[in-house]
Amino acid sequence: MVQNYNSGYPDLLRQITFAENLNVRIKLNNFDHQNLEADFIARTINEIGPSYDTLILVPSADYASPIKRALRKRFIKYSCEFDIEDTDLYLMYLLLGWLKDSSDNFNFRTLIEEIINKGISDIPSEHAKFVGTDETKSKREHALRQISKLWTEIGKGKTLYTRLKLLKNDPVFAELLNIITGLRSSHKEKDAPEFISTMLEKLHLWQDKSSFTKEIIAIVEEMRGLSASSGGCSVRILTMKKAKGLGADYVFIVGVENNILPYKDANKEEKKEDSRLFYVTMTRAKKGLYILHSDVRDRNITKVKTAGRSEFIDAIPKDYIEELN
Repeated sequence: MVQNYNSGYPDLLRQITFAENLNVRIKLNNFDHQNLEADFIARTINEIGPSYDTLILVPSADYASPIKRALRKRFIKYSCEFDIEDTDLYLMYLLLGWLKDSSDNFNFRTLIEEIINKGISDIPSEHAKFVGTDETKSKREHALRQISKLWTEIGKGKTLYTRLKLLKNDPVFAELLNIITGLRSSHKEKDAPEFISTMLEKLHLWQDKSSFTKEIIAIVEEMRGLSASSGGCSVRILTMKKAKGLGADYVFIVGVENNILPYKDANKEEKKEDSRLFYVTMTRAKKGLYILHSDVRDRNITKVKTAGRSEFIDAIPKDYIEELN
């Protein structure tokens, strides 16, 4: 991994704090199914005990679901990151907040920016910043500049909504205004079922039952986790990218499989970046590191078909690894 993907610098692994202790190895474990992996994590944490800090690092928040269930079965307290702002429910929350108080300009600006970033209007989404053409990037930048300009022009007794309506003849904003005014009108004139139907349609909320079910379950699980972790918690579940600057006595890295880490169809530069992420993730451990991979994972979690243990594992010098099975 280090030699192949990190500019040929072979000594990076020696920077891991416990690597100099010959009695400690990177513990590598393969599982037939993700549920067996989750049970192993919960059982091992139970054996380690609450006196030590533990980090469970996952490729994305979806991977945490079976792990959280296994931890709850053993009554192990945990905290888990949950980005409510990434959910459709959050967009609905912003809309309802603005409809309740149309003078809340900050809430309204957040609402329209969320609509734009999710690609619901004709204004290019946040994704365009990375993969868009020069034309789409320019269109997005023009729209955001216009919104910023309107923000600075808000005076006493005026709202961002009334200022935005002045752009009704600008084709860039036509669809956005159609969405906003349509929702406002529906909220005023229609009963609850019709308004909810309009909201689902115009904001493209939960395009299928699966996404709706998944989001509601995730929110409820997060609430249960927060309840369980009140009073202190030594187990944290985070995505690899959001563990920046954090360390723990014991670290479990989940989902170290080809097509996930490195990601499917990653080019040479992307593999380098994934390799660096994996290396930095390993450096979070102080006393013990577990690298885990599974033969079977729910496709609703991975979004892709996995292809065996990651090539990054095979690039780690064998002297550092203890295979548990």
